[in-house]
Order: sequence, then structure tokens, then C-alpha cells
Amino acid sequence: MITGYNLKFSLLLTIILFTSHLAAKENSIKGVIVNLNVNEEGAVSPDFFIPYYWNNQLYTGIGYQSWEDTSQDAVDGYSESRISENNKFSQWRLSLLNWQSKPKPFMFTLGAELQQTEMNKYEFGYIHFPDNLGGEWVAFDNDVNVKVIQPTINAGMRWTNQANTLAVFIEGLVTPLSLLDLDQKTEFKPIINDTGISSGRNKQDLSWEINSNMEYKTDIFADLGFSVSYEYLPLSYDLATLDYNSNTSAFSFSTSNIEIEQIVMTWEVELILKVNILGDAKPKIGFGQRITNIKDKVSHDSEKLTDNLISIGFKHNL
Repeated sequence: MITGYNLKFSLLLTIILFTSHLAAKENSIKGVIVNLNVNEEGAVSPDFFIPYYWNNQLYTGIGYQSWEDTSQDAVDGYSESRISENNKFSQWRLSLLNWQSKPKPFMFTLGAELQQTEMNKYEFGYIHFPDNLGGEWVAFDNDVNVKVIQPTINAGMRWTNQANTLAVFIEGLVTPLSLLDLDQKTEFKPIINDTGISSGRNKQDLSWEINSNMEYKTDIFADLGFSVSYEYLPLSYDLATLDYNSNTSAFSFSTSNIEIEQIVMTWEVELILKVNILGDAKPKIGFGQRITNIKDKVSHDSEKLTDNLISIGFKHNL
């Protein structure tokens, strides 16, 4: 049986072997980033970006990242309840064409890419409703899948000091307009026989992301690196929600507009070993944190997910 861990490890191993093969044949593969991230729960997630340089100033590339978070708790406001929640995130990144100027001390970049982001939220559990809501024990199951297509423009700048011991890179990405596809299936048994279903496609507002990386070359066996990213993603869609009619003492599903703001901040400290493995890529080990804040703009409810991460992989020096 192929488990999720084995599948992710096989994907990462295939990427490493493929990149190593290309790097051995020609100098068109450089700037490779390949990571395997592990959180506190032992969940493993790959993260890679592989560029292909047509010349010293033009390149295309492909990237992928994913993560997963699980939690268990009581439902807010109900002492006799339990909810298990699983959140999955994955993103494919196709860098269509990027340009970079000649380096030192400043280098500028400009390009366009296409991103596909998929988010899945699966909840299940039970809840004991109070007497004013029927007083029944209810089992619930909620599965919501969101897919966002994002055409993106990126621009960046790198600075290197005269001694070539310190490099800083700052990049901004802007998505003026994106498309969101939604699929939802929700059940509350035995209080309602119907299934809450919602699906459709909606245009989304502007989203953006800022990335910053810094590296310092040392006189020891490893260089030091630090990176931080901040991503803002507004989402708007319709969901089937549960309603209760006190006059008829009956439950039903209705459609509600959901507007949320998702902010993801990630930081990482790295040790970059001074050994070339894949072309000019070097092995690295890092630790950091990913903090996801989700705020409902209508109800003002908020949710915070925090993952402490350890990563191993390969990267290209700035």
C-alpha cells in the first residue's frame, strides 16, 4: 500500500534524481530549491522549485508545495461535543517566463507565473443540541474543497555587498484577479435527511505576497540563511449552512455568502552546508514556523493554525 508519506517521499526523490541528471548534462539548471518539511505531528510535506535557464537572464520553472494540519477540540459553545478537523493545502506554480538583470551589487527580476492553489477542509464529530434546538445528539460531516487559479506578476531585487559575504533578496507577487472553484458536501444526522451541497465559480479580489531572503557567508562549514514570507489571500464564496426554525422545530439548509481573509506568515532559519550536490545546489537544514490566520469578515470569527517546522533539502545560494 502506498501511504501519503511514501508518495511524498517518492515525489521528492524523483525530483532530486531528475534535477541531478539535468545538472550533470548541462549548466541550464541552477537556482534549485528542494525541501522536505516535517511538523510537530510528524506530517511530511514537500516543497520544491526547479528553474530552467535559457540563457544568463531568462528562465522558466515549475514548483510545488503542500502542508497538512489536524486538530481535535470541543465545538465552541457546546460542552457536550467533539470536532476533528483536517486542513490540507497544496499549490502548483508554473513560472512562465522570468527575466533577471546582471548581478552585483544590485540585480532586478521581473516575470509572470500561473499558480493553482487547492485548500480542503474536512470536519466531522458530534454535538448535543440544547432543548431550545431540539435536544438531540447530532453527528455531522463537512467537506469543503476550494481551488483557486491565480495569474501572477512578480518583481524582485537582490543586493550583494562588495565582499560577497552578504546577500539580500526581496520579491513581491501580485494577483490582480483570480478564479475560485468550490465544492461542498455537508450532513447533519439524524436531524435532517438532506445533504447541504454548494458548488460554483467566482472571481476573487486582488491578492499579494512578499518574500524576503538573506544569506551570510561564514568561515566555517556552513553559511547562515534567514527567510520570511507574508501572503494575503481574500476569498469569497457561497456555502450551505444549517438553519433552525423555532416555529416548526425543523432544521434546513440555506445559502450563506462567506468572505474570509487568509494570511499566512512563514519564517525559517537555515544552515547551508558548503558542499555542491545538485549542480550548484547545497544541502541545508532549517527550522521555522508557519502561522495561518483565517478571519471571517462577516461574522468576525477567526481561526489560527501554527506549525513548527523542521526542513531538510537543497538550495542555491543567493
